[in-house]
Amino acid sequence: TTDENAVCKYNTSDEDFSNMTNFTTTETTTHSIEISYTSDDSGTYYVRCNDTAGNEMTNSSSINYTADVTVTEDETSPGGGTSGTGRYPIYKPTQEQLKDGYEKSLGKNWILEFKVNNEDHQLKVDNIDNSNKIVTITVSSNPQTFNLRLDEIKKLDLNNDGHYDFYIEMENIIYNRANLIIKTIYEEIPTGQLPDKMQCNWLYWFDEDSTECGYKEFCGTLIYLGLRTFETLEECESSLEIAMGETEKICDEGIKRCSGNKLWECRNNKWTTIETCDYGCSPTSLTCNPPIEKPEKKDFWLHILIGVMVLVVIAVLIETGKVKKKLKAEKSKPKKKN
Repeated sequence: TTDENAVCKYNTSDEDFSNMTNFTTTETTTHSIEISYTSDDSGTYYVRCNDTAGNEMTNSSSINYTADVTVTEDETSPGGGTSGTGRYPIYKPTQEQLKDGYEKSLGKNWILEFKVNNEDHQLKVDNIDNSNKIVTITVSSNPQTFNLRLDEIKKLDLNNDGHYDFYIEMENIIYNRANLIIKTIYEEIPTGQLPDKMQCNWLYWFDEDSTECGYKEFCGTLIYLGLRTFETLEECESSLEIAMGETEKICDEGIKRCSGNKLWECRNNKWTTIETCDYGCSPTSLTCNPPIEKPEKKDFWLHILIGVMVLVVIAVLIETGKVKKKLKAEKSKPKKKN
């Protein structure tokens, strides 16, 4: 409510008044709209008003909401329908509908069951990122998970016959619903499009225009100025903070250094101990020193025997010297005359 007549608008993101959506009931002091949910949801609505004098709010009022929904619908029609065995709906378009192009707005955890060449398949919405307009989807029976952005198209080969047989396009995301166009196709995958040695990987990434990390599939050697890719979200976010000047750069990723007997490596812009060296860390090779080779141990008893023999020889020499001195002394005595 407002304390005077006004036009009020709302949005799921904090926008200017002109970019918001009108309440169903407004232009009075009471403003309302009814929004339906078919699955659990939560978030924030932002509201701005403009009174009859043209005074427009420059800061939004926010309303947090939580929708707790239980889907009890359980029906399937021959022409394609829905069923709900749990909390989320399952849609079942016919093969004819998919051939013509089936358009549907799906929420998180909603499922689409369909047939391609009489084989059963399933599409599930794993996540919806409203702020970045990204939807994460898994298509099975042979699971393939991927992200779609606005107006992005994905083609899949569901039976590995060298032909694309499934097409999906993401038109928009509105109020936690991804508007998708889905259809069956039969297009030969161009020869050489993905060389035998080319691998596709899902990676976190950002470029010069990014304000947060994205996540998508990269194939081959796709690269352009400013693009950086990472295997983990933590690595991506840490590097992005440095690139945006929000965090002081401490070290270059992957660089190693020695600190006493510890070997450090720069990970996520901080020095991390990767190994403690028992024999010291080498600052030249940036590895732990190998163990110091100790001389081979001689036989203990052999040392004892040699020591005893030396003592015996010394004793013999000493006794021999005494005997010689005694004999010499006796020879040097004068003989008595008779």
